[in-house]
Amino acid sequence: MGDINYLYLAIGLIVLMVFSFKRFNKPSFPNRETLPSDLEPLRYLFLRGAYNRALFTYIAGFSVVYFLLVLIGPKVAGLFGIESVPAESWPLLTALLLVGVIPNAKWLEEIEEWLRRQVHEWFLVPGGAERTINLLEDAKYDPPLAQLEAVKENKRQKIREHLRLPPTSPLHQWARAVVLMASLEGKGTGPAIIKAEALQPFSKDFDLIVERFKFLRQEVEPAEIHTLDEEAEDNLNRRIKGFLKRLYAYISWGVRNQADTEEEVKKTLEELGFRIPEVGERRVFDLVVPAVFTVFCISTVCLAAVDTIPSQLDWRIINTMGDALVENMKFGVTAAIMYGAAIIIALKARSSMIERRLWKPRAPRCLVRIALWSGLATWLVIVLNTAVLHPGTNEAIRRIIAVPFSSDMVLGSFLNSDLGYVLAKMRTALPWLIPGCVVSLVLAARLGGDVRRARWKDRSLDGIYLGILLGVATTLATFLQGSLEGEPSVKSMLASGLSGIACGAVIGLLVPGAFRVDVIRPFDDEQIKRLRDLKNEATSKLGPRADDWLYTPHDALRGITPAEALQHQNLATGVSRLLNELHSSLADGGQSDISGRIMPTIIEGGRRAGVVGP
Repeated sequence: MGDINYLYLAIGLIVLMVFSFKRFNKPSFPNRETLPSDLEPLRYLFLRGAYNRALFTYIAGFSVVYFLLVLIGPKVAGLFGIESVPAESWPLLTALLLVGVIPNAKWLEEIEEWLRRQVHEWFLVPGGAERTINLLEDAKYDPPLAQLEAVKENKRQKIREHLRLPPTSPLHQWARAVVLMASLEGKGTGPAIIKAEALQPFSKDFDLIVERFKFLRQEVEPAEIHTLDEEAEDNLNRRIKGFLKRLYAYISWGVRNQADTEEEVKKTLEELGFRIPEVGERRVFDLVVPAVFTVFCISTVCLAAVDTIPSQLDWRIINTMGDALVENMKFGVTAAIMYGAAIIIALKARSSMIERRLWKPRAPRCLVRIALWSGLATWLVIVLNTAVLHPGTNEAIRRIIAVPFSSDMVLGSFLNSDLGYVLAKMRTALPWLIPGCVVSLVLAARLGGDVRRARWKDRSLDGIYLGILLGVATTLATFLQGSLEGEPSVKSMLASGLSGIACGAVIGLLVPGAFRVDVIRPFDDEQIKRLRDLKNEATSKLGPRADDWLYTPHDALRGITPAEALQHQNLATGVSRLLNELHSSLADGGQSDISGRIMPTIIEGGRRAGVVGP
């Protein structure tokens, strides 16, 4: 590789990095109520300690795209409408295309925006702020004395009384707003909990919040809320909640802008007076390892039971039974990693969607996303397995890495040799997307519902269901892979089908049941105490229906049970509120189905129950 080529490559990389610093701070999502009016620069929505890591991740990913285009060479210039390019200047031209100095193809812009959006989402922008807002909306609020002293003395006692009312009452909501506004305006006696420099980027938004507060105060404070008719009260309550949500958004921006970790965010919110519940980590390791180990054993035995699998094993290099066992164990390890990855992705992705309040049971949008990630994971495992275990692929990859960049390298000959061979192996592994999708889809769908379904009969049904589907999926994947490679092998299909049935049955038998048991009997001591307290509270308010309420899904909890909601910090704060609302409805003559969907009855005079006066 000539010095001039290295120079162009270095200049191109510098251009790319300079562009990345500027472009990364542009939002990859539309503005919304929970975000500042001015989103640029975007760095203020990151945790302080996460911004540099996110920027590095974006630059690294963008550099990979750059090097891939440089590696392929100037023969792809036609894709950008460029007829002829000297090979030595291709690296610099590629960088200029990527940054948009030279008008580029639409698909290249979409790749950059997709990469930026994925990095933003991974580092919780804007999801982190929205998650914090949801926490504040449902959390109990008990402001410290320093904040209460920020309120005028003649109103302080009434504010204390209103804060003791149910959190959903308009008087309680307005009392929160009054205390928080007084604290944020610096009227308290104690030191500022949220530093001024952390809030400074959002000063324009706060000015609008102050104006909105003054306007709303003119309506709320003179009014006797309990004397308003139902329509007027509903309208006022909606406006108070809307104002509070914007105020919570402002607080979340400042808190996250001064914090390095999520733990610091939680600590600051607690100093403000919000009671954020402790949520222990779900023991995914304990849910996955027994199933993965059993899958390894089953896959090894199933492959050993078949006489030979010509499309996968080269028997010319196997001289002893010990060598054959080692080869079978390699494929057992591959199956264990492949299905283990699918299980972990299904559990983690579902949990993440629940935390972000995006989860809906059996919603195609949620399930397809989980299936795609799991499918890609299983495909990648097969590709890596081929790269490591297949001698021809291993050598081809080494030669690709060692290929020096030269001006006379042409795309056609390169693709027809080592790179083409590796790409062909990656293509033949594509059918293994199917088993990964099947495992994750079935698990994500079967984890929901009544968590008391942990008996042997229920586990057996899960095992039969997943065993049949995975058996069909692995047989189909083997058939398609064999067709792409030449001639599908009946023995390979038989081995894969039997292994798929057995592995699916084991995964279905172990994972959903263990998940439900973990919800009913958590491992974490704090979780056990909180579940016991909630059950006692539900028993005192609902009587014999307490277990039905606790262990069945609720629409207000994104289709999960209150028992599981306690394990998600973003929903745990709202469980008691949901129970209180249900209890109030039943006490006032309302009806409720088993999922907690309240069906109110008409009360004389049209007044709703539960309105508390001052």
